[in-house]
Amino acid sequence: MPSIKLHDNASIISAVPALLGFTPRDSIILMLLKEGDTNDTLSHLLRFDIDTAAAANVTTAAAPVFHGATAAVLIAVCGDWNTDRAAETLDVLRDQLADIDLPAVRRLITPDIDQPGAWTDIDTGEHGPLTPYRDSIFAANRVYHGADVTADRADIVAEFTTPITNPVPVIPKHPVSYLADTFDTIAAIISGTAHPATHPDLATRAGILLTHSLDMRDAMLLLCIDHPEQAADLWARIANQLTGPARIEALTISGACHYAAADTVRAGIALDVAAQDALTAHIDYPRLAQLLLTALSAGISPTEIREFLSSVNLHAED
Repeated sequence: MPSIKLHDNASIISAVPALLGFTPRDSIILMLLKEGDTNDTLSHLLRFDIDTAAAANVTTAAAPVFHGATAAVLIAVCGDWNTDRAAETLDVLRDQLADIDLPAVRRLITPDIDQPGAWTDIDTGEHGPLTPYRDSIFAANRVYHGADVTADRADIVAEFTTPITNPVPVIPKHPVSYLADTFDTIAAIISGTAHPATHPDLATRAGILLTHSLDMRDAMLLLCIDHPEQAADLWARIANQLTGPARIEALTISGACHYAAADTVRAGIALDVAAQDALTAHIDYPRLAQLLLTALSAGISPTEIREFLSSVNLHAED
C-alpha cells in the first residue's frame, strides 16, 4: 500500500480514483492509515454512498479492516446541493470512529475529483485548489504500473454485465474429449500467445467444463493464478457469453483472479454481480464466491488469497 503525505490535502484527494479504479461521485471515502517508517501508510480504502445510516454501521459491517489502523482521513465528494448531508454523514462517521479510538485526522469535501476545483477542510475552514486526478504524479505512476481508472463505477460494472455473442460450437458428448484443448487455449490466452477472438467457441467449452464438476472449475482457477490480471479479464469475457450456473462460476473465477491481482474493487463487483444473477435465476451461489466476499469484507490481503487459491480442495465444503 502507498504512503500518504498528510500535509497535502490535494494529493490525498487526487490519489482516490487511482486507488479505487474509478472516479467517485456523491461518495464518502474512508482512508484507514497505519504508521509507517516515514509517512503514514494506507491500510484500507472504503467507499460508500452519502448516507448517515451507512456511516453509523461501517465500523460494524467492516470491523476487521479497522484492526491495526491508527488514523483515518474522511473525504466527501459531492456537489453543492448535497454538502449539508455530506457534512452530517462525516459527523456520524467521525463519531463512530471515535467510539473505537480511531482519530479522524482530516475531514475534507470537494465537489469533483475529475475537474479543476477546490477542497475544503470542514474542521479548520482551510481550502485550496484541486487539479484533476489525471494530472497527479500518483495517478500517472499507478497507470504506468498497470492500474486501470474508469470514468465511473458503472463502467466497471459493465465489464461483467455486457453480453457478448456466443457462437455455440458442435461439442462432443463427453468433456474429456476437449478438456486438454480448452485448458491449452486458456493458458495460451492468459500468457499472451493467443487471443480470445481466435477461439470463438471457448466460452461454450469452458461453460460446459465449469458445470461438469467443481474439480474442473478449481483446475481452471489454479491455471490462472500465475497471470491473474489477464485471467480476470478473460473470465469476465467468458462470463458475458454464458448464462445460468456456468456464468455464475465464470464470474466467481474472474472475481477470484481480480482479488489475487489486488484489484479488490473489480473483485467485489464481479462477486456482487454473480450474487445478484444467482438470486434472480434462483441458482445456488458458489461457496467459493461466498468465501471470497467474506475475505474482502475482512480485509484479507491479496497475497493471502493467492495462497488460498493455490491450495487443493477449494470445493471441499461446496
